[in-house]
Amino acid sequence: DIEKNNLVIKDFPSLPVPLSYVSAVLLDNSVYVVGGSSSPDSKDTGKYFFKLDLSKQGRVEFIWETLPVFPGAGRIFTVAASQANRVFLFGGRNISKQNEVTVFNDGLVYDPKLKEWESIPMVGNTQFQFMAGAAFTSGKSEIVFVGGVSADLFYQEVKFKKKLKEAIGLRDSSAIAAAQTALLNYYTSHPGFSNKILTYNI
Repeated sequence: DIEKNNLVIKDFPSLPVPLSYVSAVLLDNSVYVVGGSSSPDSKDTGKYFFKLDLSKQGRVEFIWETLPVFPGAGRIFTVAASQANRVFLFGGRNISKQNEVTVFNDGLVYDPKLKEWESIPMVGNTQFQFMAGAAFTSGKSEIVFVGGVSADLFYQEVKFKKKLKEAIGLRDSSAIAAAQTALLNYYTSHPGFSNKILTYNI
């Protein structure tokens, strides 16, 4: 409530499935929720896309609508923004059932009128940091990114955890100790999320 400078909490309908690690945007008085996982271990890197029309509050139609899922693999820790009457989705990562991790550095855009997704190839931006970050719009054509972590840093963590798991499986105490030390050093020396501010012109 802007006039009273007070935070108002309203109960909205539950999502069709419980989700974590999602992205959400507000566009034309509708909330769009995209991506995420329905399992605590993130092994279900789902392809979810829901819409809640806020103009239908107080009516039986005030429920989440399931929309066409985005192309490609499911994603968690994506970054989303609304710009030019469309929903933009960037980056994120996927964890396969074989525990293999893929980090994405592309983009996708959804047109609510056409109800269609389109891919955005991010050529030449292999270090563009938009996994687990945030974004907001600027003007009529730009999306601004803040925070986020690089794929290189994340892959290092995956590598150290994999070595630790292998050492535990082999019951090799010296290898376990070495892997634990390497993982601890990674965490204590981690530089944190990016402090760069990046822009994308649609």
